[in-house]
Amino acid sequence: MKKILFCLSIFCSFVFAFAQDTEEEEKIKIGFANFENKAIAIQKAKYHHENRYTEIKLFNLDVFIDMLQTALVKTRRFDVIERTRLDAILEEQGLGIDGIIDKEQAAVSGKISGIDFILMGTITKCGFTEKPIRIKNFEQIQKIIEFTVDFRLTDVHTGQVVLADFVEVNDVSSVLTKGNSYQSETINENFIVNVMRKASLQSAFLIANAIVPVQVSAVSGTKVKINYGNGFVETKQVYKIFPSDEFEDNLNIGFDEIARIKIRTVSSDFAIGEIINGSADDVAVGYSCLKATPSEEKEYEDIEKSEKNKSLRRRFGY
Repeated sequence: MKKILFCLSIFCSFVFAFAQDTEEEEKIKIGFANFENKAIAIQKAKYHHENRYTEIKLFNLDVFIDMLQTALVKTRRFDVIERTRLDAILEEQGLGIDGIIDKEQAAVSGKISGIDFILMGTITKCGFTEKPIRIKNFEQIQKIIEFTVDFRLTDVHTGQVVLADFVEVNDVSSVLTKGNSYQSETINENFIVNVMRKASLQSAFLIANAIVPVQVSAVSGTKVKINYGNGFVETKQVYKIFPSDEFEDNLNIGFDEIARIKIRTVSSDFAIGEIINGSADDVAVGYSCLKATPSEEKEYEDIEKSEKNKSLRRRFGY
């Protein structure tokens, strides 16, 4: 009996190891190539006890790259190859970054073993603007940091640029309120981290979606399961669903939307949403999903609040 259990244990260990190896082999390899910072955020900070300012450099390109790599790894679909590893892989094949990349076209020439895609990016904006707001006798000045990253993703097997896009995000760094001999300033100490995190998550979503599109993987009643989970999808987000063949035609987007779902639960590998607009009969496995804009999400939040208030009024008779 012990011998049988021992053999069974060895067999299970072999199967588990094989499954791990298979999963690892199936991961899509993305090499991080040229990333440049062409926009440096400078913050003017006041010295303590002195009425003068000093300029402090805030943005760190390496930190942003780490955030983007982390977001891609969390999908469990991609093996991220850092620049040092990429250089080593190319060197083994007698290649170099300068030899395979056309900088003007941001394209990759030739086939490279051990890599599926090469990602290049540029930070094109990281600066501050001010937004004044007048509230009766008070003036409120919001200082906003704006952050933009452009990137290109190239399939090394075909040399085709499969994604050329940008992400633009912002966050409030401080709020100054003054008027009637009153002045107060609120500082958001994490604003630079916030914009980098937002940009990294949105960039990773676009990159991942260009390789493995966000799609419906199952439908049951009003519940819809999609093939991305934690790291890209969050609860309360709204996704629009399109027939997969029509989703590729941008002219049809907005006219052939089948349904909308609101994400209720998220796991590491998938998310489940509930249909809030449209019919489950029209939704099928393989249909494409597109995240709703913040204004569209806000619209549905307002509708839900209104419906909840109506329900309470009916229940309590007011």
